[in-house]
Amino acid sequence: MGKIVAVGGGFDEVREDYSLILHTMELTGKAHPRFLLTPTSAFDNVNRDTLSRYFKAGCEVDTLLLTDARLTEEEIAQKIGSADIIRAPGGKSEISDPYLAQNRHGHIHETGLSPRNG
Repeated sequence: MGKIVAVGGGFDEVREDYSLILHTMELTGKAHPRFLLTPTSAFDNVNRDTLSRYFKAGCEVDTLLLTDARLTEEEIAQKIGSADIIRAPGGKSEISDPYLAQNRHGHIHETGLSPRNG
């Protein structure tokens, strides 16, 4: 059965991040687990340092760029399904924030509410 390791910030320091990497690798029970980075919250801006740290620790590394229109649903499913570790970093989402702002605006427009009178 898979495991979920939820981490809420504070792992930007190399030393702390390396401890997390080793811990997640140990949880897989594999010497060379497959690591998948999904940098969607950063509009698919790949953090090469993160990939390098997992690679140096002994992982096979890959990325899943959900803004890549060339990827099929099958390819996305294959990448996710074959990964032993998936890291989806948080942060200000450049993908979802414009959508949410547009959606909020549409909701306000449809209901006749304005930001001032809620």
